[in-house]
Amino acid sequence: MAGVLEQKAEHRFDKYRGALEGNIRGNNGVEAVVVPFWEAILDLADESGDGALDASEFVQIMAAIGVSEGDATYTFGNIDADGNGEITTDEWLEALRQFWTSTDPDAPGNTLFGRY
Repeated sequence: MAGVLEQKAEHRFDKYRGALEGNIRGNNGVEAVVVPFWEAILDLADESGDGALDASEFVQIMAAIGVSEGDATYTFGNIDADGNGEITTDEWLEALRQFWTSTDPDAPGNTLFGRY
């Protein structure tokens, strides 16, 4: 019985994920939904208040959403475009846009939530 329930839950989750992705990719959803949400997360995670995330702040916020420390550290290096040891709001949002819209598997944002 548990196996059947798990299959149903997985099926429903897949349908939800597909609908969410379709809504975000269409209807200007990245700019209307994703960007404001993650701007708020960035602001909350910025413990130093300098408008950017250092590696430890980034790893901490990514761990909160289930990304391993290794993957978060790898991703930090990818999306820190200028290599200054901080992720600015612009770098963060560019990575998010890449994650949601880029078909390039090597785009830095496509590792945002871990390596796939």
